[in-house]
Amino acid sequence: MLKNNLSWSESILHSFTYDSLSNIYQYILDRKKVYKAKASFSSRFSISLHLPKELRASKGLSNGDKCNSKFNIHKKKVYLDFTVNGTYDIYPTGKIVLPYALVEKGLMKAKDDSMLFCENGRITVKSFSVMQ
Repeated sequence: MLKNNLSWSESILHSFTYDSLSNIYQYILDRKKVYKAKASFSSRFSISLHLPKELRASKGLSNGDKCNSKFNIHKKKVYLDFTVNGTYDIYPTGKIVLPYALVEKGLMKAKDDSMLFCENGRITVKSFSVMQ
């Protein structure tokens, strides 16, 4: 079922722990669309995350929209809340530049893929390296 609902390679799925796979399976059963995004090292003090086009279209996000970020260190998740007066901008390519403190806290890696899904009106980000 995971292979049919995700367009991820089989090697990525084999690298996840059983708990991570069961969480992804539960998201799919709850009819949450799960996406993959690339995080990259933007500069010395920031990390950029590219939101997939499908996710931006489903959430109605466009160039110039703003978001705030929150995180949960215990669950290793980053939450993106989209508000009018947010701190971080969405660029035309879907890129969001986030603070490097997320890497320092172990929530994301500078050059890694991340899982994204919509939950409670916000986007939840979880790094693949945390799920392995």
